Amino acid sequence: MDSYDFEHLVADLWEQQGWDTEVSQASSDAGIDVIATKENPYPQKKLIQAKRYGPNTTVGSPDMQQYYSLKEQEDNVDSVVIALLNPPTASG
Repeated sequence: MDSYDFEHLVADLWEQQGWDTEVSQASSDAGIDVIATKENPYPQKKLIQAKRYGPNTTVGSPDMQQYYSLKEQEDNVDSVVIALLNPPTASG
């Protein structure tokens, strides 16, 4: 699964839980991959960063701090969510 497909999978999972989602354009997402909003039981807005682990991709403390700062890029954001995928590795 490539990064684009993973972002759409994350959006689909949030929609199944009753959220409205918008997947950001890859070229202008500024680190925000999915915006999820919900009006009931009260207005909520979450920014989601979809991240895939790989041989050359890890997520550490500095990354987490940077992603948290995404909250400042949009108005009325309740929280930032980081969705991680660790693809299986070939055993040999």
